[in-house]
Amino acid sequence: MPALSPDSVDAAPSDQENVEALEEFGRQPAQDRRRCQGAGRGRRRGGWPMRCRKLADADQATRDKAQDVFVAPLKIVLDQLKNTAAGAAGHA
Repeated sequence: MPALSPDSVDAAPSDQENVEALEEFGRQPAQDRRRCQGAGRGRRRGGWPMRCRKLADADQATRDKAQDVFVAPLKIVLDQLKNTAAGAAGHA
């Protein structure tokens, strides 16, 4: 499956690009943010926008730790999806 195993992969964003993305999310209008938050999640104490702004203001080491928390599980799930797709393709 080309979508799960592309020939080339873009480089990870730089820390500055991550800061800019976090700041941009924190500035989005409330109606746009609600679409991303899901039903009732992330709305306490400022919700995700406030957390993103705080993370943008933190040092790079803190952002790196946060990235590890989010990216590692996503990589695991993607690998599981690849394996499932490969197994299904082998049985087709």
